[in-house]
Amino acid sequence: MEPIKNGSFSYSPTDGFLNNGVPRADKKTLRQYLHPVRPYRQQQTWAPPKVTGKWCKAQLAHYGVKPLMGSRAELEARLRAAHAAGLLAKQPAEVKVMEKYMRKEWRAGCEEWARRVKSEKKDEGDGSGVPVKFEVGAAADVKNESSMDGAGGLQLDGEVPMVDVKKERKQTNTTAFSKKHVLGTWDVSCPDIQANWARTESLTILLFQDIESNSVVGEIIFGAMEGVLKLRTNPSTRNPRVGFDWAGVAGDGGAQAAEKEGEIRFYNRGERAHGRFQCIEGVGRGVEFEAVKVRELPIRGKVDFLRYAAPAGSIPEASTKEK
Repeated sequence: MEPIKNGSFSYSPTDGFLNNGVPRADKKTLRQYLHPVRPYRQQQTWAPPKVTGKWCKAQLAHYGVKPLMGSRAELEARLRAAHAAGLLAKQPAEVKVMEKYMRKEWRAGCEEWARRVKSEKKDEGDGSGVPVKFEVGAAADVKNESSMDGAGGLQLDGEVPMVDVKKERKQTNTTAFSKKHVLGTWDVSCPDIQANWARTESLTILLFQDIESNSVVGEIIFGAMEGVLKLRTNPSTRNPRVGFDWAGVAGDGGAQAAEKEGEIRFYNRGERAHGRFQCIEGVGRGVEFEAVKVRELPIRGKVDFLRYAAPAGSIPEASTKEK
């Protein structure tokens, strides 16, 4: 069975919980990498562990330290500063919940595979490979034949053959949805971004509930740009089209200083969406995108607009409540 994936994270029982193929380092491993000490008996042969940009970026992601963009030296400096500030003492709650749901999804996949194998073996029947069909009417005939005496009379024992009838689940075509249906990981496709940016290996938006309010907030992971967003109202069947505010920073550290507004319309029970960024620097105005929810993660978290450099007064406060 293939590993369960969610953005840059993956999980399988053999490899564990990884970020871009790198496991989370514990306290001892972090000290060995960030503050190596030469062993007394290995003065000549010892070499400190090599700190790569991929390893630093993975540890920052495991411990929820943002942003995750920059050169190897910048990522290493950010990781060392976080370690000195005590931010790597424990795994953040949102990452823990993500790992929990990925483990649960793996177990569900294994159980489904086991049921499928068991069903295939049962369908083999007498070994001919042809499923054995058993009709209820035939079962009644067998019971009647076995109950007849030598004179050909039918012996009634007062029992009526019981027939199990499975009620089919009623199929509904409802398209109703609420705020909880849009929470999760969304795969985004945007022709304008893919035509203007070189790094478009994955476009992802993660939506979750704000830990301090009832609003929906999220993270934007667009390869060459990272950012955060906040929906102005909660989406629902009666209110599928909502506006949002966002802030972002490009890979070179430049902030998106243009209008950081947009709108998004959810449909298909909140599992698909069509949206538009009012303006993205380096791409243009009226940048439209399509999104499909690929994983449901009912987590709670918090985004910090102030982390992304932007002109004062041009972004909403992180603790703004809905009207």
